[in-house]
Amino acid sequence: MRLVVLTNRDSRFGLTILNECKALGVHVDAVVTIRQPFSYDRMLFRYVQRRVGWLQALYFGVRRMIHGLSNTIRDRWLRPEFVMDFAKLADEVHETRGTNTPDTLAVLRKLRPDLIVIGQTGIIRRKLLEIPRLGTLNGHPGILPDYRGIDSFHWAILRDEPEKVGVTVHWVDTGVDTGPMIRRERLPLVDESLTAFDDRLFDFASRQLAEVAREIDPANPPAGTPQAPEEGTQYYKMTIGQEREVRRKLREMAVHPKR
Repeated sequence: MRLVVLTNRDSRFGLTILNECKALGVHVDAVVTIRQPFSYDRMLFRYVQRRVGWLQALYFGVRRMIHGLSNTIRDRWLRPEFVMDFAKLADEVHETRGTNTPDTLAVLRKLRPDLIVIGQTGIIRRKLLEIPRLGTLNGHPGILPDYRGIDSFHWAILRDEPEKVGVTVHWVDTGVDTGPMIRRERLPLVDESLTAFDDRLFDFASRQLAEVAREIDPANPPAGTPQAPEEGTQYYKMTIGQEREVRRKLREMAVHPKR
């Protein structure tokens, strides 16, 4: 089975997926790293700004950069087992520009993957989804179909549903987190910072993705459990105030778990 990992060039999630594949003995034929254009970051900023306003969008943007830098320092100096060189994690490494661009489509078609695993690539369009023979896998950091979209695991805590904090591995379709579900795993809460929790959840998602990729039989891939369009809710970026309440509830739920 030819496996290709498709991820943004600076995505720690994609790099962690590759490290988990290596740890589990999952052979990765190629990794395609996407260099996103400036318009991609501008689109993300505008999306957040429409939800929370300019000042909070700026705050989240700066915080994201600082967190990314601290993770890079930690991974490079405090985790010697964590491989940061894409070339050591796959047979081939290709760099493209933009997720659904002709450049990326041409590289993927040339690679002829049976399975694509994605890591923080943004929305995948139909032309890309038609390339892999078996399909495209995503590890959503939330329990589907209840919690789709952004910050979904935070929303589960805010809505007092810690039993719905976890990861769903699913086939990607043209919707947002609406494809057939292969695996759902809950992640128990512990007394930790929200940032540490976020990192632990994404690491957990990476492990689940790698395990599902290892278990797929190319001759008989799992169809997954379909999601009805009317099931669940699409969630969006939280405000700073909502995040503050999530932190409070995370501490409370970790110490006094919901029965």
